[in-house]
Amino acid sequence: PYIAGNMGTGTPQEMADWIEYLNFGGESQLATLRRKNGQSTPFGVSFWGIGNESWGCGGNMTPEYYANLYKQYATFCQNFPGTPLKKIAVGPIGTDYNWTEVVMKNIPVNQMWGLSVHYYTVPTGNWQNKGSATQFDEAEYFGTMRQALRMEEIISTNEGIMNRYDPQKRVAIVMDEWGVWTNVEPGTNPQFLYQQNSLRDALVAATTLNIFNNHCERVKMANLAQTVNVLQALILTEGDKMLLTPTYHVFEVYKVHQDARWMPVRLASPDYVRGNAKIPSINASASEEPNGNINISLVNLHPRDSIRVSTSLPGIRESSIVGGKLLTSEKFTDINTFENPRKVVPKQFGGARKVGEDVVVDLPPQSVVLVTLRYPIEKATKVTGRIASAGNIQDLFNLLETAKQTGGFKTFVKALSGHLKEYGLNFIPGYLNDMAWEVFLASKDKADLQEALLWSKRTIEAEKSQPMFLDTYANLLHKLGRTDEAIVWQQRAIELASADQKQLFKDTLEKMKRGEKTW
Repeated sequence: PYIAGNMGTGTPQEMADWIEYLNFGGESQLATLRRKNGQSTPFGVSFWGIGNESWGCGGNMTPEYYANLYKQYATFCQNFPGTPLKKIAVGPIGTDYNWTEVVMKNIPVNQMWGLSVHYYTVPTGNWQNKGSATQFDEAEYFGTMRQALRMEEIISTNEGIMNRYDPQKRVAIVMDEWGVWTNVEPGTNPQFLYQQNSLRDALVAATTLNIFNNHCERVKMANLAQTVNVLQALILTEGDKMLLTPTYHVFEVYKVHQDARWMPVRLASPDYVRGNAKIPSINASASEEPNGNINISLVNLHPRDSIRVSTSLPGIRESSIVGGKLLTSEKFTDINTFENPRKVVPKQFGGARKVGEDVVVDLPPQSVVLVTLRYPIEKATKVTGRIASAGNIQDLFNLLETAKQTGGFKTFVKALSGHLKEYGLNFIPGYLNDMAWEVFLASKDKADLQEALLWSKRTIEAEKSQPMFLDTYANLLHKLGRTDEAIVWQQRAIELASADQKQLFKDTLEKMKRGEKTW
Protein backbone atom coordinates (compact mmCIF):
# COMPACT_ATOMS: atom_id res chain seq x y z
CA PRO A 1 0.00 0.00 0.00
CA TYR A 2 0.85 3.67 -0.34
CA ILE A 3 -0.20 6.01 2.47
CA ALA A 4 0.14 9.79 2.65
CA GLY A 5 0.78 11.05 6.18
CA ASN A 6 -1.08 14.07 7.55
CA MET A 7 1.25 17.05 7.37
CA GLY A 8 -1.47 19.70 7.42
CA THR A 9 -2.92 19.29 10.91
CA GLY A 10 -0.75 16.43 12.20
CA THR A 11 2.60 16.60 13.97
CA PRO A 12 5.89 14.81 13.27
CA GLN A 13 5.15 12.72 16.37
CA GLU A 14 1.76 11.63 15.02
CA MET A 15 3.30 10.64 11.66
CA ALA A 16 6.09 8.73 13.39
CA ASP A 17 3.52 6.93 15.56
CA TRP A 18 1.50 5.85 12.54
CA ILE A 19 4.60 4.38 10.89
CA GLU A 20 5.47 2.47 14.06
CA TYR A 21 1.88 1.21 14.40
CA LEU A 22 1.89 -0.03 10.81
CA ASN A 23 5.41 -1.37 10.40
CA PHE A 24 7.00 -2.37 13.73
CA GLY A 25 7.10 -6.11 14.44
CA GLY A 26 8.67 -5.90 17.89
CA GLU A 27 7.28 -4.99 21.30
CA SER A 28 5.94 -1.48 21.83
CA GLN A 29 2.72 0.14 22.94
CA LEU A 30 1.71 0.91 19.35
CA ALA A 31 2.64 -2.53 18.02
CA THR A 32 0.60 -4.07 20.85
CA LEU A 33 -2.34 -1.84 19.93
CA ARG A 34 -2.15 -3.04 16.30
CA ARG A 35 -2.22 -6.66 17.45
CA LYS A 36 -5.14 -5.89 19.76
CA ASN A 37 -6.96 -4.43 16.75
CA GLY A 38 -6.60 -7.73 14.90
CA GLN A 39 -3.41 -7.38 12.85
CA SER A 40 -0.73 -9.63 14.34
CA THR A 41 1.99 -8.94 11.77
CA PRO A 42 3.14 -5.55 10.47
CA PHE A 43 1.33 -4.12 7.45
CA GLY A 44 4.66 -3.43 5.75
CA VAL A 45 3.81 -0.01 4.31
CA SER A 46 6.87 1.07 2.33
CA PHE A 47 5.54 3.88 0.11
CA TRP A 48 5.02 6.85 2.43
CA GLY A 49 3.85 10.28 1.31
CA ILE A 50 4.91 13.15 3.53
CA GLY A 51 1.89 15.37 3.11
CA ASN A 52 -0.60 15.58 0.24
CA GLU A 53 -1.37 18.56 -2.00
CA SER A 54 0.44 20.85 0.43
CA TRP A 55 0.21 23.62 -2.18
CA GLY A 56 -3.59 23.60 -1.73
CA CYS A 57 -5.98 21.66 0.50
CA GLY A 58 -3.03 20.15 2.38
CA GLY A 59 -1.99 23.48 3.89
CA ASN A 60 -1.74 26.20 1.19
CA MET A 61 2.02 26.21 1.69
CA THR A 62 4.71 27.85 -0.38
CA PRO A 63 7.25 25.41 -1.84
CA GLU A 64 10.00 26.93 0.31
CA TYR A 65 7.99 26.37 3.49
CA TYR A 66 7.00 22.87 2.45
CA ALA A 67 10.58 21.85 1.64
CA ASN A 68 11.75 22.89 5.11
CA LEU A 69 8.81 21.19 6.79
CA TYR A 70 9.35 18.03 4.74
CA LYS A 71 12.89 17.69 6.05
CA GLN A 72 11.63 18.02 9.63
CA TYR A 73 8.93 15.36 9.23
CA ALA A 74 11.14 13.04 7.14
CA THR A 75 13.77 13.03 9.90
CA PHE A 76 11.35 11.23 12.21
CA CYS A 77 9.95 8.78 9.65
CA GLN A 78 11.77 5.67 10.81
CA ASN A 79 12.64 2.52 8.89
CA PHE A 80 11.63 -0.68 10.65
CA PRO A 81 13.13 -4.13 9.90
CA GLY A 82 11.93 -5.48 6.58
CA THR A 83 10.21 -2.25 5.54
CA PRO A 84 12.52 0.53 4.38
CA LEU A 85 10.45 3.63 3.72
CA LYS A 86 10.21 5.08 0.23
CA LYS A 87 9.50 8.68 1.19
CA ILE A 88 7.49 10.65 -1.35
CA ALA A 89 7.54 14.45 -1.34
CA VAL A 90 4.63 16.58 -2.48
CA GLY A 91 5.29 17.81 -6.00
CA PRO A 92 3.39 20.22 -8.23
CA ILE A 93 -0.14 20.45 -9.45
CA GLY A 94 0.00 20.34 -13.23
CA THR A 95 2.34 22.99 -14.63
CA ASP A 96 3.54 24.62 -11.40
CA TYR A 97 7.16 23.99 -12.34
CA ASN A 98 8.44 26.49 -9.78
CA TRP A 99 7.25 24.12 -7.06
CA THR A 100 9.34 21.32 -8.58
CA GLU A 101 12.37 23.60 -8.89
CA VAL A 102 12.23 24.74 -5.26
CA VAL A 103 11.59 21.28 -3.80
CA MET A 104 14.34 19.61 -5.83
CA LYS A 105 16.75 22.41 -4.96
CA ASN A 106 16.07 22.33 -1.22
CA ILE A 107 15.48 18.65 -0.37
CA PRO A 108 18.54 16.40 -0.76
CA VAL A 109 17.84 13.59 -3.21
CA ASN A 110 18.88 10.99 -0.63
CA GLN A 111 15.99 12.11 1.58
CA MET A 112 13.21 11.22 -0.86
CA TRP A 113 12.32 8.29 -3.08
CA GLY A 114 9.76 10.09 -5.18
CA LEU A 115 8.08 13.37 -6.08
CA SER A 116 4.30 13.34 -6.33
CA VAL A 117 2.70 15.06 -9.34
CA HIS A 118 -1.05 15.58 -9.84
CA TYR A 119 -2.78 16.35 -13.12
CA TYR A 120 -6.40 15.87 -14.14
CA THR A 121 -7.92 16.05 -17.60
CA VAL A 122 -10.91 18.41 -17.36
CA PRO A 123 -12.83 18.22 -20.66
CA THR A 124 -13.94 21.86 -20.77
CA GLY A 125 -10.89 23.24 -18.98
CA ASN A 126 -13.31 24.90 -16.54
CA TRP A 127 -13.31 23.50 -13.00
CA GLN A 128 -16.69 25.11 -12.25
CA ASN A 129 -18.36 23.30 -15.15
CA LYS A 130 -16.13 20.41 -16.15
CA GLY A 131 -18.52 18.89 -18.71
CA SER A 132 -20.64 15.76 -18.85
CA ALA A 133 -19.16 12.27 -18.74
CA THR A 134 -21.61 11.03 -21.40
CA GLN A 135 -23.16 13.98 -23.26
CA PHE A 136 -20.54 15.83 -25.30
CA ASP A 137 -19.86 16.74 -28.93
CA GLU A 138 -16.71 16.47 -31.03
CA ALA A 139 -15.50 19.91 -29.98
CA GLU A 140 -15.48 18.81 -26.34
CA TYR A 141 -14.01 15.43 -27.29
CA PHE A 142 -11.15 17.19 -29.09
CA GLY A 143 -10.64 19.52 -26.14
CA THR A 144 -10.44 16.55 -23.80
CA MET A 145 -7.75 14.88 -25.89
CA ARG A 146 -5.82 18.11 -26.13
CA GLN A 147 -5.90 18.43 -22.34
CA ALA A 148 -4.87 14.79 -21.87
CA LEU A 149 -1.87 15.15 -24.18
CA ARG A 150 -0.50 17.92 -21.94
CA MET A 151 0.69 15.08 -19.72
CA GLU A 152 3.67 14.72 -22.08
CA GLU A 153 4.74 18.32 -21.52
CA ILE A 154 4.14 18.09 -17.77
CA ILE A 155 6.28 14.99 -17.36
CA SER A 156 8.99 16.16 -19.78
CA THR A 157 9.34 19.58 -18.14
CA ASN A 158 9.34 18.22 -14.60
CA GLU A 159 11.84 15.59 -15.71
CA GLY A 160 14.07 18.28 -17.17
CA ILE A 161 14.07 20.18 -13.86
CA MET A 162 14.72 17.01 -11.87
CA ASN A 163 17.61 16.08 -14.17
CA ARG A 164 19.42 19.25 -13.12
CA TYR A 165 19.43 18.19 -9.47
CA ASP A 166 19.25 14.43 -9.88
CA PRO A 167 20.94 13.37 -13.13
CA GLN A 168 21.19 9.78 -11.85
CA LYS A 169 17.35 9.63 -11.75
CA ARG A 170 17.26 8.42 -8.15
CA VAL A 171 14.06 10.36 -7.42
CA ALA A 172 10.97 8.98 -9.15
CA ILE A 173 8.07 10.91 -10.57
CA VAL A 174 5.02 9.55 -8.76
CA MET A 175 1.97 10.53 -10.83
CA ASP A 176 -0.36 9.55 -8.01
CA GLU A 177 -3.47 11.44 -9.13
CA TRP A 178 -4.47 11.52 -12.77
CA GLY A 179 -7.48 10.85 -14.95
CA VAL A 180 -10.58 12.45 -16.46
CA TRP A 181 -12.64 14.60 -14.08
CA THR A 182 -16.15 15.54 -15.24
CA ASN A 183 -19.32 16.76 -13.59
CA VAL A 184 -20.99 14.12 -11.40
CA GLU A 185 -23.83 12.08 -12.83
CA PRO A 186 -27.21 13.85 -12.52
CA GLY A 187 -29.08 12.84 -9.38
CA THR A 188 -26.00 11.62 -7.48
CA ASN A 189 -24.42 13.12 -4.39
CA PRO A 190 -21.90 15.76 -5.57
CA GLN A 191 -19.56 14.82 -2.73
CA PHE A 192 -19.25 11.24 -4.01
CA LEU A 193 -17.73 12.30 -7.39
CA TYR A 194 -19.55 9.50 -9.22
CA GLN A 195 -19.17 9.73 -12.99
CA GLN A 196 -19.78 7.40 -15.92
CA ASN A 197 -16.98 6.22 -18.14
CA SER A 198 -17.06 6.28 -21.95
CA LEU A 199 -14.84 5.26 -24.84
CA ARG A 200 -13.38 8.77 -24.55
CA ASP A 201 -12.07 7.86 -21.08
CA ALA A 202 -10.51 4.69 -22.46
CA LEU A 203 -8.66 6.66 -25.14
CA VAL A 204 -7.39 9.11 -22.52
CA ALA A 205 -6.25 6.24 -20.28
CA ALA A 206 -4.43 4.46 -23.10
CA THR A 207 -2.76 7.68 -24.28
CA THR A 208 -1.66 8.52 -20.73
CA LEU A 209 -0.28 5.02 -20.13
CA ASN A 210 1.70 5.29 -23.38
CA ILE A 211 3.22 8.53 -22.08
CA PHE A 212 4.08 6.90 -18.75
CA ASN A 213 5.65 3.92 -20.51
CA ASN A 214 7.81 6.21 -22.61
CA HIS A 215 9.09 7.98 -19.48
CA CYS A 216 9.55 4.85 -17.39
CA GLU A 217 13.10 5.78 -16.38
CA ARG A 218 11.63 8.57 -14.24
CA VAL A 219 7.93 7.65 -13.81
CA LYS A 220 8.11 4.75 -11.36
CA MET A 221 4.56 4.92 -9.98
CA ALA A 222 1.24 6.15 -11.37
CA ASN A 223 -2.15 5.96 -9.69
CA LEU A 224 -5.41 6.49 -11.55
CA ALA A 225 -8.02 8.39 -9.57
CA GLN A 226 -9.88 6.25 -8.63
CA THR A 227 -10.64 2.52 -8.61
CA VAL A 228 -14.35 2.10 -7.79
CA ASN A 229 -17.27 4.50 -8.38
CA VAL A 230 -15.21 7.72 -8.12
CA LEU A 231 -13.95 9.83 -11.05
CA GLN A 232 -12.42 7.76 -13.89
CA ALA A 233 -13.13 4.48 -12.16
CA LEU A 234 -12.25 0.99 -13.35
CA ILE A 235 -15.36 -0.48 -11.74
CA LEU A 236 -18.89 0.83 -11.16
CA THR A 237 -21.33 -0.76 -8.73
CA GLU A 238 -25.06 -0.60 -8.09
CA GLY A 239 -26.34 -2.61 -5.16
CA ASP A 240 -25.04 -6.14 -5.66
CA LYS A 241 -24.20 -5.50 -9.34
CA MET A 242 -20.82 -4.56 -10.78
CA LEU A 243 -19.57 -3.59 -14.23
CA LEU A 244 -16.18 -3.06 -15.82
CA THR A 245 -15.67 0.31 -17.47
CA PRO A 246 -13.90 0.97 -20.79
CA THR A 247 -10.98 2.28 -18.72
CA TYR A 248 -10.74 -1.09 -16.95
CA HIS A 249 -10.37 -2.81 -20.29
CA VAL A 250 -7.46 -0.53 -21.25
CA PHE A 251 -5.66 -1.60 -18.08
CA GLU A 252 -6.45 -5.21 -18.92
CA VAL A 253 -5.00 -4.86 -22.43
CA TYR A 254 -1.92 -2.94 -21.24
CA LYS A 255 -0.96 -5.35 -18.47
CA VAL A 256 1.50 -7.02 -20.89
CA HIS A 257 3.78 -4.00 -20.38
CA GLN A 258 4.05 -4.74 -16.66
CA ASP A 259 7.54 -6.05 -15.76
CA ALA A 260 8.55 -5.90 -19.44
CA ARG A 261 11.55 -4.10 -20.95
CA TRP A 262 10.71 -0.76 -22.46
CA MET A 263 11.48 -0.30 -26.16
CA PRO A 264 11.73 3.17 -27.71
CA VAL A 265 9.33 3.92 -30.55
CA ARG A 266 9.63 6.73 -33.03
CA LEU A 267 6.27 7.81 -34.35
CA ALA A 268 5.47 10.20 -37.20
CA SER A 269 1.77 10.91 -36.75
CA PRO A 270 -0.71 12.71 -38.99
CA ASP A 271 -2.54 15.55 -37.29
CA TYR A 272 -6.12 15.55 -36.06
CA VAL A 273 -7.18 19.10 -36.95
CA ARG A 274 -10.17 20.98 -35.64
CA GLY A 275 -10.46 24.67 -36.53
CA ASN A 276 -7.11 26.32 -35.88
CA ALA A 277 -6.01 23.64 -33.41
CA LYS A 278 -4.37 20.30 -34.02
CA ILE A 279 -3.08 17.32 -32.06
CA PRO A 280 -1.26 14.15 -33.16
CA SER A 281 -3.79 11.50 -34.16
CA ILE A 282 -1.65 8.58 -33.00
CA ASN A 283 0.45 7.77 -29.95
CA ALA A 284 2.25 4.55 -29.05
CA SER A 285 4.54 2.68 -26.67
CA ALA A 286 6.26 -0.70 -26.88
CA SER A 287 7.95 -3.25 -24.65
CA GLU A 288 9.52 -6.71 -24.73
CA GLU A 289 8.23 -9.38 -22.36
CA PRO A 290 10.62 -11.82 -20.66
CA ASN A 291 9.33 -14.52 -23.05
CA GLY A 292 10.50 -12.46 -26.05
CA ASN A 293 7.10 -11.18 -27.18
CA ILE A 294 7.12 -7.56 -28.36
CA ASN A 295 3.94 -5.64 -27.54
CA ILE A 296 3.14 -2.39 -29.32
CA SER A 297 0.20 -0.39 -27.95
CA LEU A 298 -1.25 2.18 -30.35
CA VAL A 299 -4.00 4.75 -29.94
CA ASN A 300 -5.85 6.47 -32.80
CA LEU A 301 -7.59 9.55 -31.39
CA HIS A 302 -9.18 10.59 -34.68
CA PRO A 303 -12.94 9.92 -34.49
CA ARG A 304 -13.44 9.36 -38.24
CA ASP A 305 -10.17 8.43 -39.94
CA SER A 306 -8.68 4.96 -40.11
CA ILE A 307 -4.89 5.36 -40.16
CA ARG A 308 -2.29 2.94 -41.49
CA VAL A 309 1.06 2.61 -39.75
CA SER A 310 3.99 0.45 -40.75
CA THR A 311 7.47 -0.55 -39.65
CA SER A 312 10.19 -2.38 -41.52
CA LEU A 313 11.37 -5.56 -39.80
CA PRO A 314 13.82 -7.49 -42.00
CA GLY A 315 13.17 -11.23 -41.87
CA ILE A 316 9.65 -10.84 -40.48
CA ARG A 317 7.38 -13.83 -41.09
CA GLU A 318 3.62 -14.24 -41.07
CA SER A 319 3.98 -16.32 -37.94
CA SER A 320 5.79 -13.39 -36.25
CA ILE A 321 2.44 -11.63 -35.75
CA VAL A 322 1.12 -13.69 -32.88
CA GLY A 323 -1.82 -11.67 -31.59
CA GLY A 324 -3.75 -8.46 -31.36
CA LYS A 325 -6.50 -6.77 -29.36
CA LEU A 326 -8.83 -3.92 -30.27
CA LEU A 327 -10.91 -1.63 -28.04
CA THR A 328 -13.31 0.70 -29.85
CA SER A 329 -17.01 1.45 -30.31
CA GLU A 330 -19.32 3.18 -32.74
CA LYS A 331 -19.46 6.46 -30.79
CA PHE A 332 -16.94 8.08 -28.49
CA THR A 333 -19.81 8.63 -26.02
CA ASP A 334 -20.55 4.89 -25.76
CA ILE A 335 -20.54 3.50 -22.22
CA ASN A 336 -21.05 0.21 -20.38
CA THR A 337 -24.25 0.15 -18.35
CA PHE A 338 -25.79 -2.36 -15.98
CA GLU A 339 -28.32 -3.11 -18.73
CA ASN A 340 -25.58 -3.48 -21.38
CA PRO A 341 -22.28 -4.06 -19.55
CA ARG A 342 -20.34 -5.28 -22.62
CA LYS A 343 -20.96 -2.52 -25.13
CA VAL A 344 -17.30 -1.41 -24.99
CA VAL A 345 -15.03 -4.43 -24.54
CA PRO A 346 -11.80 -5.66 -26.17
CA LYS A 347 -12.02 -7.87 -29.24
CA GLN A 348 -9.45 -9.84 -31.18
CA PHE A 349 -7.65 -7.64 -33.71
CA GLY A 350 -6.75 -8.87 -37.17
CA GLY A 351 -5.66 -5.59 -38.70
CA ALA A 352 -1.91 -6.28 -38.51
CA ARG A 353 -0.30 -8.10 -41.41
CA LYS A 354 3.01 -8.73 -43.16
CA VAL A 355 3.61 -6.85 -46.40
CA GLY A 356 7.03 -7.70 -47.78
CA GLU A 357 9.40 -7.00 -44.91
CA ASP A 358 7.00 -4.54 -43.27
CA VAL A 359 4.41 -5.01 -40.56
CA VAL A 360 1.39 -2.93 -41.53
CA VAL A 361 -1.34 -2.05 -39.03
CA ASP A 362 -4.66 -0.44 -39.94
CA LEU A 363 -5.95 1.46 -36.91
CA PRO A 364 -9.73 1.99 -36.84
CA PRO A 365 -10.99 5.44 -35.83
CA GLN A 366 -11.10 6.19 -32.06
CA SER A 367 -9.40 2.97 -31.10
CA VAL A 368 -6.87 1.33 -28.81
CA VAL A 369 -4.88 -1.46 -30.47
CA LEU A 370 -2.33 -3.88 -29.08
CA VAL A 371 -0.15 -5.81 -31.55
CA THR A 372 2.00 -8.69 -30.30
CA LEU A 373 5.02 -9.78 -32.35
CA ARG A 374 7.49 -12.59 -31.96
CA TYR A 375 10.67 -11.17 -33.50
CA PRO A 376 14.40 -11.40 -32.62
CA ILE A 377 14.99 -8.00 -31.07
CA GLU A 378 18.69 -7.93 -31.96
CA LYS A 379 17.67 -7.81 -35.64
CA ALA A 380 15.31 -4.88 -35.17
CA THR A 381 18.01 -2.26 -35.29
CA LYS A 382 17.25 -0.13 -38.30
CA VAL A 383 13.66 0.48 -39.20
CA THR A 384 11.75 3.04 -41.18
CA GLY A 385 8.19 4.00 -41.83
CA ARG A 386 5.39 5.63 -39.92
CA ILE A 387 6.43 3.89 -36.74
CA ALA A 388 10.11 3.17 -36.30
CA SER A 389 11.91 1.55 -33.42
CA ALA A 390 15.17 3.41 -32.90
CA GLY A 391 16.93 0.10 -32.60
CA ASN A 392 17.93 -1.74 -29.51
CA ILE A 393 19.33 1.30 -27.69
CA GLN A 394 18.82 -0.26 -24.28
CA ASP A 395 22.53 -1.13 -24.31
CA LEU A 396 23.29 2.54 -24.80
CA PHE A 397 21.14 3.49 -21.84
CA ASN A 398 22.93 0.85 -19.77
CA LEU A 399 26.30 2.30 -20.80
CA LEU A 400 25.03 5.76 -19.88
CA GLU A 401 24.04 4.58 -16.40
CA THR A 402 27.50 3.05 -15.94
CA ALA A 403 29.11 6.30 -17.10
CA LYS A 404 27.09 8.34 -14.61
CA GLN A 405 28.07 6.03 -11.77
CA THR A 406 31.79 5.93 -12.64
CA GLY A 407 32.16 9.44 -14.01
CA GLY A 408 33.87 8.12 -17.16
CA PHE A 409 31.94 8.81 -20.37
CA LYS A 410 34.44 7.75 -23.05
CA THR A 411 32.96 4.30 -23.70
CA PHE A 412 29.41 5.65 -23.83
CA VAL A 413 30.30 8.59 -26.09
CA LYS A 414 32.16 6.30 -28.51
CA ALA A 415 29.25 3.81 -28.60
CA LEU A 416 26.59 6.44 -29.23
CA SER A 417 28.61 8.27 -31.86
CA GLY A 418 29.16 4.96 -33.65
CA HIS A 419 25.47 4.15 -33.45
CA LEU A 420 24.60 7.53 -34.99
CA LYS A 421 27.02 7.03 -37.88
CA GLU A 422 25.38 3.69 -38.68
CA TYR A 423 21.72 4.54 -38.18
CA GLY A 424 21.56 8.29 -38.72
CA LEU A 425 18.18 9.93 -38.29
CA ASN A 426 16.54 6.70 -37.12
CA PHE A 427 17.65 7.70 -33.62
CA ILE A 428 14.84 9.39 -31.70
CA PRO A 429 15.63 13.10 -31.12
CA GLY A 430 14.12 13.10 -27.62
CA TYR A 431 16.38 10.31 -26.42
CA LEU A 432 19.40 11.89 -28.10
CA ASN A 433 18.62 15.14 -26.29
CA ASP A 434 18.38 13.29 -22.97
CA MET A 435 21.77 11.68 -23.55
CA ALA A 436 23.38 14.98 -24.56
CA TRP A 437 21.96 16.55 -21.41
CA GLU A 438 23.37 13.81 -19.18
CA VAL A 439 26.84 14.35 -20.66
CA PHE A 440 26.43 18.11 -20.16
CA LEU A 441 25.56 17.65 -16.50
CA ALA A 442 28.19 15.13 -15.52
CA SER A 443 31.19 15.23 -17.84
CA LYS A 444 34.06 17.68 -17.55
CA ASP A 445 35.88 16.35 -20.60
CA LYS A 446 35.89 18.84 -23.48
CA ALA A 447 35.92 16.10 -26.13
CA ASP A 448 32.83 14.48 -24.56
CA LEU A 449 31.06 17.83 -24.47
CA GLN A 450 31.96 18.52 -28.12
CA GLU A 451 30.40 15.19 -29.14
CA ALA A 452 27.30 15.95 -27.06
CA LEU A 453 27.07 19.33 -28.79
CA LEU A 454 26.98 17.55 -32.17
CA TRP A 455 24.22 15.23 -30.90
CA SER A 456 22.27 18.24 -29.65
CA LYS A 457 22.64 19.99 -32.99
CA ARG A 458 21.14 16.93 -34.69
CA THR A 459 18.07 17.09 -32.45
CA ILE A 460 17.50 20.70 -33.47
CA GLU A 461 17.87 19.77 -37.14
CA ALA A 462 15.21 17.09 -36.61
CA GLU A 463 12.80 19.23 -34.56
CA LYS A 464 13.58 22.95 -34.89
CA SER A 465 10.69 24.15 -32.71
CA GLN A 466 11.39 22.01 -29.62
CA PRO A 467 12.53 24.48 -26.92
CA MET A 468 14.04 21.79 -24.67
CA PHE A 469 16.44 20.85 -27.48
CA LEU A 470 17.53 24.47 -27.91
CA ASP A 471 18.00 24.78 -24.15
CA THR A 472 20.30 21.73 -24.12
CA TYR A 473 22.32 23.12 -27.04
CA ALA A 474 22.69 26.50 -25.32
CA ASN A 475 23.83 24.92 -22.05
CA LEU A 476 26.45 22.82 -23.84
CA LEU A 477 27.79 25.91 -25.61
CA HIS A 478 27.97 27.70 -22.27
CA LYS A 479 29.90 24.87 -20.61
CA LEU A 480 32.31 24.82 -23.55
CA GLY A 481 33.03 28.52 -22.99
CA ARG A 482 31.02 29.75 -25.98
CA THR A 483 28.70 31.83 -23.82
CA ASP A 484 27.87 34.55 -26.36
CA GLU A 485 26.51 31.88 -28.72
CA ALA A 486 24.78 30.17 -25.80
CA ILE A 487 22.88 33.34 -24.93
CA VAL A 488 21.54 33.64 -28.49
CA TRP A 489 20.31 30.03 -28.49
CA GLN A 490 18.81 30.34 -25.00
CA GLN A 491 16.86 33.40 -26.12
CA ARG A 492 15.48 31.35 -29.01
CA ALA A 493 14.47 28.61 -26.56
CA ILE A 494 12.60 31.21 -24.50
CA GLU A 495 10.76 32.48 -27.59
CA LEU A 496 9.52 28.94 -28.36
CA ALA A 497 8.84 27.89 -24.76
CA SER A 498 5.39 27.46 -23.31
CA ALA A 499 4.33 29.92 -20.62
CA ASP A 500 5.17 27.35 -17.96
CA GLN A 501 8.69 26.73 -19.31
CA LYS A 502 9.70 30.34 -19.88
CA GLN A 503 10.71 31.18 -16.30
CA LEU A 504 12.97 28.15 -16.03
CA PHE A 505 14.71 29.08 -19.29
CA LYS A 506 14.92 32.76 -18.27
CA ASP A 507 16.64 31.81 -15.02
CA THR A 508 19.21 29.82 -17.02
CA LEU A 509 19.73 32.77 -19.35
CA GLU A 510 20.42 35.11 -16.43
CA LYS A 511 23.04 32.68 -15.07
CA MET A 512 24.69 32.61 -18.47
CA LYS A 513 24.78 36.42 -18.63
CA ARG A 514 26.36 36.52 -15.16
CA GLY A 515 28.93 33.92 -16.18
CA GLU A 516 27.61 31.41 -13.62
CA LYS A 517 27.48 27.65 -13.99
CA THR A 518 24.21 26.16 -15.21
CA TRP A 519 25.21 22.58 -14.37
